[in-house]
Amino acid sequence: MSCTMSNVIRAALATLLVSAPVQAAESLSGELRWAGQTRLSFPVSGVVSEVPAKPGMQVAAGEVLARLDARTFETRRQRAQALLDIGAPVLAEARRELETAADLHARTVISDYELRDAELAFEAADATHRRNLAELELAALALAQSELRAPRPAIVLTVSVQPGELVVSRFRAQPHVTIAMAGQMEVYVPVSVTTFLAVRLGDPARVSIDKQEYAAEVVALTLPSAEQPGAAFVLRFVHPPQERFFPGTAVGVELP
Repeated sequence: MSCTMSNVIRAALATLLVSAPVQAAESLSGELRWAGQTRLSFPVSGVVSEVPAKPGMQVAAGEVLARLDARTFETRRQRAQALLDIGAPVLAEARRELETAADLHARTVISDYELRDAELAFEAADATHRRNLAELELAALALAQSELRAPRPAIVLTVSVQPGELVVSRFRAQPHVTIAMAGQMEVYVPVSVTTFLAVRLGDPARVSIDKQEYAAEVVALTLPSAEQPGAAFVLRFVHPPQERFFPGTAVGVELP
């Protein structure tokens, strides 16, 4: 559907060129933007106990950015584990009783009714065991989610929580830490209709910043809309982690 829509819009834009005068190749420039900007939130509620993340920090994948007080989550996990431990021997006993009843029933020692009682007792014990196991998994998941971790290597942009703050995520999760990709930036490049029609996703390009050039790739095409009347495309390039760039910086762009 998106490919079809893109082709339709490209065809519409192409009609604008029928009577347009031939122009010289345009000089392209763009504006730096953060790549992969992501807002992270706690999926569980609790009181913030620690916030290791600070704006400007570069963090590794899996590194803790903020942490809730884990005592409540750990207590729930221990309770779920205890219920599972209590139910384990009950399930084992119900299984033995069922096996014995099945053997006696096969030798016509007990009735169908008595066998059915043993089956129902086992089914109830098994259901309780599976419920307790699920409760333990949910408690363990909530404990893990009490730590907000970086999903990938990133640079921390903003932090909106402080130790002691109550986080309520049940109805509407608020962004607590905002990150962007480390070692990558994007370039927003407004272009003419002619250039837009010639560009394809994945096309190579070069970005010039303070006389330093970087290999880039077209990662998005921005079609004209009510909010953005002009056409544009977005480049992404990789740079050494020790180099720092800032959004809004004007850069030169060259297409092959």
